[in-house]
Amino acid sequence: MVIDRAGTLIPVEIKSSETLSPHFFDTISAWNKISGTDPENNYVIFAGQENQKRSFGRFMSWESSGSLIDRLNTGDQG
Repeated sequence: MVIDRAGTLIPVEIKSSETLSPHFFDTISAWNKISGTDPENNYVIFAGQENQKRSFGRFMSWESSGSLIDRLNTGDQG
């Protein structure tokens, strides 16, 4: 899914795995190259427990994924 927030495109991938894997960002990273978007705005929502920021995007647990909408509404993507 891609969210358009005030002209900033924010890709979000949803995975059912509980285990983090950097390859979850493969498709989003390819899209970053094509679209010229910033990996800082990449998100993968997954079934695990922890949130992590990486150089290629952010892992967000499904339990805290509701806060993504709040962040986007306030303009805070961190």
